[in-house]
Amino acid sequence: DEAGAKAAAQAWATFLEGAASRATTPDARAVFDSHRLAAYIELGTPEKAIPMLQASEKALPNDYNPPARLAVAYNALKQWDNALAATDRALARAYGPRALRSYQARSDAFAGKGDMAAARKTLDEAIAYASALPDGQRPASSIAALTKKRDAIVLAEPTANSGGK
Repeated sequence: DEAGAKAAAQAWATFLEGAASRATTPDARAVFDSHRLAAYIELGTPEKAIPMLQASEKALPNDYNPPARLAVAYNALKQWDNALAATDRALARAYGPRALRSYQARSDAFAGKGDMAAARKTLDEAIAYASALPDGQRPASSIAALTKKRDAIVLAEPTANSGGK
């Protein structure tokens, strides 16, 4: 039930916050970031993740995870431009299949802004990137999912009957 799910998510978030507060290094604290973000999204309070993720990004400037997670939080908040800026930072640091999550968040931000052409182009870039990875890193299931998502994007094009409106 919904009330039980919210209570469980709140208990989970409280537990994770306590564990993160006892962490003695930025790396140890950041271990809890993805789980806390998921709990906050489940609770409908993704804004609670922003300060912790900004702190992790500052403390771990070469790590792609904090800006990638910030993009997810910003998308949940419908702060599309902040999400796009976060994906810029994440993609500059990410490597291998790990970059695909940031491409997806970037596409979601463009779609949220209503720029379906840019959303589709971003997925094309993600598919090309993933397809160029070495055999052991090329995620066939991710490529298929990206392709399916890209193909589902319908670009609004004027028709002959609409008069271009």
